[in-house]
Amino acid sequence: MELIEREEFLTLLQTHFAKIDEGEGHCIMVSGEAGIGKTSLVKSFCKAQKGNCSIYLGACDALFTPRPLAPLYDVIWQINSDLWSGSHTIEERSQLFSGFFRGLSSKKEKTLIVFEDIHWADEATLDFIKFFIRRITQLPCLFILTYRDDEINIQHPLRTVLGQLPADSFTRLKLTALSKSAVEKLALEKGYKGEDVYSISGGNPFYVNEILASYSPGVPDNIKDSILSVYDRQEEGTKNAWQMCSVIPEGIEVSRFAKIKASWEEGMDHCFALQIIIVKNEKIIFKHELYRRAIEGSLSPLKRIALNKKILELFLQSFEEEGEIERIVQYAKNANENALVVKYAPLAAAQAASVGAHIEASKLYFTAIEYSNGNDEDQLVKLYEAYAYECYLTNQVKDSLDYQQKALAIWKKNNKTEEVGNNLRFLSRLCWYDGNRDDAEKYGIEAIQILESLPPSRAKAMAFSNMSQLKLFSEEIAECEKWGNMAIEMAREIKDDEILCHALNNVGSSQWKGQYLNEAGKNFLMESLDLALKHSFHEQAARAYSNIIYKAIETKDYDLAEKVLQESIAYCEERGLDSSNNLKYSLKARLLLETGEWDLAATIARDLLKNPEQPGTIKAGCLLILACVKIRRGEPDALAALQEAKSLAFKTKEHQRIIPVMIALLEYESHFLLYDKSYQSIFQLILCIIVQFL
Repeated sequence: MELIEREEFLTLLQTHFAKIDEGEGHCIMVSGEAGIGKTSLVKSFCKAQKGNCSIYLGACDALFTPRPLAPLYDVIWQINSDLWSGSHTIEERSQLFSGFFRGLSSKKEKTLIVFEDIHWADEATLDFIKFFIRRITQLPCLFILTYRDDEINIQHPLRTVLGQLPADSFTRLKLTALSKSAVEKLALEKGYKGEDVYSISGGNPFYVNEILASYSPGVPDNIKDSILSVYDRQEEGTKNAWQMCSVIPEGIEVSRFAKIKASWEEGMDHCFALQIIIVKNEKIIFKHELYRRAIEGSLSPLKRIALNKKILELFLQSFEEEGEIERIVQYAKNANENALVVKYAPLAAAQAASVGAHIEASKLYFTAIEYSNGNDEDQLVKLYEAYAYECYLTNQVKDSLDYQQKALAIWKKNNKTEEVGNNLRFLSRLCWYDGNRDDAEKYGIEAIQILESLPPSRAKAMAFSNMSQLKLFSEEIAECEKWGNMAIEMAREIKDDEILCHALNNVGSSQWKGQYLNEAGKNFLMESLDLALKHSFHEQAARAYSNIIYKAIETKDYDLAEKVLQESIAYCEERGLDSSNNLKYSLKARLLLETGEWDLAATIARDLLKNPEQPGTIKAGCLLILACVKIRRGEPDALAALQEAKSLAFKTKEHQRIIPVMIALLEYESHFLLYDKSYQSIFQLILCIIVQFL
């Protein structure tokens, strides 16, 4: 169907495309519901630009766990199939991003890149999108992204991406439905009643097109009936082909489809006749996702299971040889092949985590847990701990705590002393991160008591370093350095650079106090960061960045804080370290507050607080920032935020969180009550505040 009522959208795309002649690229985000015409609009625009630029197309698939970096690889293969064989680690992924950017930078001609359906994108792809859009102004490139905005809920990671992009680097383009008059005109041309077509379609161009198509007489009750009326009239072989393709959302390769045909008794030669399924980019797919969903939805549960079993029967070995582990999980899950899910989901999770797709990794580990029968405790305890760690990295602290405790129960039951101690140490870390000082210290002490009599080991050294960290935050400097130095000594003895890095971080942070020891502590911290970057200890690097930023803000070295913030946010985003990045953004909000950028500080704090799962350490800081801004602007609801911040801060039992809240409360009281006659002196005012905190 020709494009109707889309002239203004095409004009906007053309306007931004014309601007890249000046060498400054831009991103256009095209959104709307399924069938609204996003693909048609982009296809029409790309067709108009042929000959004017290089055009590369990539797409995301509706898999249970999407293939990491799928649309980026689509584009790379179109540019140069030998450019990259696959990124299996964070470092390789980082090189891939940088190499891709450099490759485009060297091109003289304009470039048009399209990623379709990014609502299905994996975390690594979203990281690339952030990376690329932040640098898009340096390239003669128009980057078009399409997504279904009705499938992006408040927790969807794409919302976080949109909130972190520079406002001048992208433009939103939301497609609207066709007007009633336009639909009525189209309907009358086909001999149908326009009002009925509009009431059924709601102006959705795809629905309008299908209702007006000659697939069935009259106006069907709904689109599903229209599609299925075509399906029901087909030969058995065509039906089998459509059924099989309907349970393969990412499409099936032409070579593999040949194997499907060979395995079926009924011929499938006519399955392409109506162009319901088509060949595109060497894959057989439905011409529109709504066709696939309608046919898949018409299948009985037993039929869907049988079809997924058939795919595994035909292609399990092939998927494994090609490293397409996520596809095995997809079909094993839908085929109720529990043993295969439990076997392959952890492998797919490890692949996802290695390229920074930690959200996908956590989902995959959880899937393995769900599909395990619970009898193999050796397998289950490893899944629990792997899931807990991925949840920790992706800011799902409650689930992380829950499953780490489940693992602890199994280790204790089986008398695994070292594993119990290591588990308790990580529980201590999780409790601290969640703002629960009492439990953090309790678990930390238990870990040391269990491990202290054992020979030197990684678990033991890490327990010492964890205690050093706890003492650092409670400002027990001597204790911090005692445990930290013990960890450093043991790390060197067992030649473990990661624990050495962790312990140097603690000792360096404790010494970065006052002018005398400032440089020594600073050097320790920088050494810790260098060590982490050199050996790709991602979590330790993120932690070193955080402590450097915190100490720089504390000592009013705002230039250093700003420089390290920019570097560290980019580092964490590229590696999918959401928990660490949330902490970086809270520190950025604090820096902005201290340097007078109140509006931006409050905006960042509000964005972080939108996540109901935000841990107490971050939540307390964000509430405090909002309270301070409200106090200084004389807004009456400042006290509610301040009281919640106070409750969270006191739970941590850390001066670094309690003292700023007390100062803010003093500021609040002085601002609103200083001139009240009940306060005879500032001394009485301070006493009043102290009493409040007791």
